[in-house]
Amino acid sequence: MARLFTKFWLLERYLFGQMLTPLLAGIAGGTLLLLAGRLFTLAERLVEGSVPPLTVLRLLMLDLPEMVVLGMPIAAFFATLLTLGKLSGNSEITAMRAAGIPFTRIFRPLLLVGLLMSLSAFLISNVLLP
Repeated sequence: MARLFTKFWLLERYLFGQMLTPLLAGIAGGTLLLLAGRLFTLAERLVEGSVPPLTVLRLLMLDLPEMVVLGMPIAAFFATLLTLGKLSGNSEITAMRAAGIPFTRIFRPLLLVGLLMSLSAFLISNVLLP
């Protein structure tokens, strides 16, 4: 029974693993880009001397959850495209289809990651940000 359960979830774990690195890189990259844009607006006040550097750092840390929430859809899209591109480039989707695996089973983990990303963004927006 355990062998059947492991065999059933092997494809899903593989697809999650393929999607994890681009997802984390997308969240970090998107957040960094959005924070850099905010830093440019704060840098003007920092150069003028009207705001101390510690206050600018505090403002950036307070903006971090909002930027993470804004970066999550970008990251999910980025991760999905990279994962499907890699699977297609290595002909893994063709091999899975030749093995009789339906498209719904191939794309189910990708949809689940998107659902988890939207749920976590919702929770961050409604619990952490207020």
